[in-house]
Amino acid sequence: AARTFRMDLKICSRSLRARIDNRVVDIGFVFEPYVLKLRSAFGTSHSSTTTRTNALISVQIGSTVGFGEAGLPPKKKYCYKADYSDVHRFFLAFQEKFESLLAVAADGDAAYDPFASLPSEFFAVCRGSETADGPVELRLVRLMFRALDECPLNSEEFGTASCSAIEAALLDLWGKLLAQPLYRLIGIDPVPKPSFYTAALNEDLGAILEATRFGRDYTRFLKIKLDDNTERGFEILNALRKEFYGPDDPPKLWSIDANSAWTPAISLKYADFLASDGWADRIYMLEQPFPASMLKEDGPGPAELEAWKEVKAVYAKLGILVYADESVCDYQDVPKLLPFVHGINIKLEKAGGIRGALRTVHAGTECGLKIWFGQMVSSALNAANAAHLLPLATYAGDLDGALLMTDTSQRFAGGFEWTRSGSQVGLVQLGGAPGIGVSRKPTPRMSRDIADITDIVPLQQLNGVPIAELERRARPLRRAPAGDWQYDPEEIARTPDEDEYVEVLRGVRSIVGWLAAEERLKDVLLRDWAAVGQLGLTHLELAAHLRKLVLLCADRAAYGVQYDAGSLPDSRLVGFGPQTVDIRRLVTRGFQHSLFSNLDQGEEDAWCDEYAVRHRDLELEVRLAGNPEHGIIPLIERYGFYEGGGLQNDLRVDPHVVVAVLTGRWNEPARRREVDHVGARLAALRGQQANHDASLVRHRDAVASLTKQLQDLSTSQVRSSPETKHAAYLAGEVDDPTEILRAELEQEEGELLFAKSSLKETAGEIRTLESRLDALRSLTL
Repeated sequence: AARTFRMDLKICSRSLRARIDNRVVDIGFVFEPYVLKLRSAFGTSHSSTTTRTNALISVQIGSTVGFGEAGLPPKKKYCYKADYSDVHRFFLAFQEKFESLLAVAADGDAAYDPFASLPSEFFAVCRGSETADGPVELRLVRLMFRALDECPLNSEEFGTASCSAIEAALLDLWGKLLAQPLYRLIGIDPVPKPSFYTAALNEDLGAILEATRFGRDYTRFLKIKLDDNTERGFEILNALRKEFYGPDDPPKLWSIDANSAWTPAISLKYADFLASDGWADRIYMLEQPFPASMLKEDGPGPAELEAWKEVKAVYAKLGILVYADESVCDYQDVPKLLPFVHGINIKLEKAGGIRGALRTVHAGTECGLKIWFGQMVSSALNAANAAHLLPLATYAGDLDGALLMTDTSQRFAGGFEWTRSGSQVGLVQLGGAPGIGVSRKPTPRMSRDIADITDIVPLQQLNGVPIAELERRARPLRRAPAGDWQYDPEEIARTPDEDEYVEVLRGVRSIVGWLAAEERLKDVLLRDWAAVGQLGLTHLELAAHLRKLVLLCADRAAYGVQYDAGSLPDSRLVGFGPQTVDIRRLVTRGFQHSLFSNLDQGEEDAWCDEYAVRHRDLELEVRLAGNPEHGIIPLIERYGFYEGGGLQNDLRVDPHVVVAVLTGRWNEPARRREVDHVGARLAALRGQQANHDASLVRHRDAVASLTKQLQDLSTSQVRSSPETKHAAYLAGEVDDPTEILRAELEQEEGELLFAKSSLKETAGEIRTLESRLDALRSLTL
């Protein structure tokens, strides 16, 4: 099954090289959406969702990759403060800070202690400085932590969720470099503790029971979401009890989560219900009955605060604990909540990550509060990260995120195991895998010569050509002041024997460039690999579609071709039906040689043609340099290389545009690129229009001036002696001024007509493009 995806969210990637102790170390960052499809609607008192778009971050040093995830629920004041664009913005600021630190601390940072603010029992094995002969990778990780802690956006309200994801990737990386699980880095004994499964709110009671039935295969511990509708709540509780709670089950297996929806009166009404029929023995805790604004300026007044103290006392008499969730974000909130709660639910996105959670644990313990660990709706990656703290919980937590997701939308597996037999069904048992402990699920091979995106950062060469040489070749050609093309020293023959080699090497170069002037090859690869991976596709499949398309053009053009992407064997682009496309083949004068040609091995990969595939209904075109066997299609197939250069390079093949052409469906990146492309074309045409206007005025003035000169000349000739003028003309002493002026006037009139025609044609093109731009901007995707 194809992965669930969203194409309206930005992906960013960055590759760097650091030289430390005479070693070149490759570094990579990737930030991308992690779209998770839920098994059933996840409802709380304030929202209901069937998919979640989280942020997925990977940080790579050499061949070692650390992963982190930020769970991003719908925003809610005081507690859920970040969305995808917020975390994206923070990630860019962190990346920029790291690059600035790396520029002045090229050897990394051996002394920075990211754990200095924590109690000394935590991360003891990671404290102190790295030795001079220690792994250079750890110095870079410390420098990354310093960049994270000094990121200028830490003070923003979305800083904690952003920091949590980046910190997770760095800790995962650190653990993998030391071959140690995260709990061992922290200094925690991995004692198994229970984890609850969430029975989310749903309009359909049957759906609640069905979801709970699935969760019961993993744990007997159940967290029940309820809102302020007490009658509905009683119905849900009774139905769940009848179906799942046997008379022989031990006590305290269930909890209730109100997600800030109750009032003191509703809380007491539920208390009356729970006091009857043995309910109190079954319920361990009541979570967050009060508003998230507790103790805020616009929160409950003194009378209501007193009422919430009474609620705590009433539930305590029933043997049910009251925990805070939405009202506790970090350690500073803990002491203020002491009069109202018995415990706190700590989530990494609210606390700012593992380190922030440990500070909150310390604050809670100092106040005598009980500790619980939860997670946002997120995948096995985030659940496993939080699970390394679960042994610190007083009783349990709810780390069931991976169970809430469909298997096909999850990209990670492992991290911990559930005990599923005997009397301890539902305990979380941590494994011994390094770092967070998850592994990426197997994915289809993406391209012929590079298997996986994690193989890009360590690349030293492609097709035997060093990356640095490929980047040199890929730069746009420059012109000298005199107008001649400027070639690099490698492209200037020094001996006659080099002539053929240099000719081919020059043939690799492109006027617009394979990459923009400042682009890195690995950055372009990472960006496009992440995009294609988000689509659940491979470069091999996209190349196969493009090859099949151009083979349909047997001559110079094929119009009205019907192409069904689902007809390709094993295609993931199914169900879209045939699309009508026009295909044109163009033949160029000279040969373009491949960027990846290995000339030292006598390899020459060249072409003199290109194809344009245009979707009729979308009016969207993909230009393909080369042909089925040479050019961009084999480069996509071998390396996942679509060219860089942005809008300046018309021959860049955007994977999202390819998918739009193949499916006949607009997607946001394709729409955005087409908007930018049309906008750039409009700007150029408006510049031409201004030039045509100026030319029109200039030629109109010239025609008027020449016409007047002819009139004046005719008048002066009447007054002068015709015999004298004619004699001088015959003697060759002067040209006939009338004929000269008439010739000049005829030329200027021609130029004036051409300027008018050009202006009219340009104005028409501008109107067409303006209409196109308006249509693109108003598209409903």
